[in-house]
This record gives sequence, C-alpha cells and structure tokens, in this order.
Amino acid sequence: MTSNIELIEDKEKGLIHRRFCGTVTFHEIYTSWEFIIEEYLKKRLYKGIINDLCDGKLQIDLEQLKMLLELFKSHEAIFKKLKIAVVADSPDSIVLPIFAANHYPEIDIRAFSTNEAALLWMDS
Repeated sequence: MTSNIELIEDKEKGLIHRRFCGTVTFHEIYTSWEFIIEEYLKKRLYKGIINDLCDGKLQIDLEQLKMLLELFKSHEAIFKKLKIAVVADSPDSIVLPIFAANHYPEIDIRAFSTNEAALLWMDS
C-alpha cells in the first residue's frame, strides 16, 4: 500500500474504509485496488468499501477511470455484490463516481458528502 491511502477493515460491519491524504496518483489508486482485491475481497465477503476523499486529491482522468472500472468488471463476481461509496467534498472528486455510476450501472457506486450518509447507505 502507498503512504497516501489508509486502509481500515471493519470485519464486524463487513466494510473496508479507505482514506486518501494528499495527492494520490492513478497508479496508486489502481495498485491499491489490486491489493484490496487480492488480500481482502477474494478471501472474505464484504458489504462495501467507503472511499473518503475529503483529505485527498485524486489525479485521475476519465480514460484512467475507465481502466479502473474495467478492473472491477474483470472481477464481476466480487463487485456485483459490493457497494462502493465515495465521500468527497469537492466537485472534482464527486464527478468521477457519478460518471462511473452512469456508464457502468453493473457496479454499485455512489457519491456522498459525509461518511455518515455513506454508512447509512451501506446498511440499507
């Protein structure tokens, strides 16, 4: 894992929380998802993943986002049962999950402005 992404597993709730700090590159995002898939999602069933971007800035464009979504689709059996919440407080960060939800409806991804709202959705 990179130093810009903090990962916390909540086994009781079946959630993984990721908190992004500082500038996070596409390479860091992609490799962190590969790590999560191999070390967590292939070994145990999770309800969802909460990605908190409030302290971070992602350096990712739409083409790179498509590459990330293709990674998710290549593990369809895992991701079709998983909720992905993106918590963000800037328009630049919110546009990415909205794009993903509109163009890849098979992936259950939603944007939120607070962690509390994301947790409520995870429990619904």
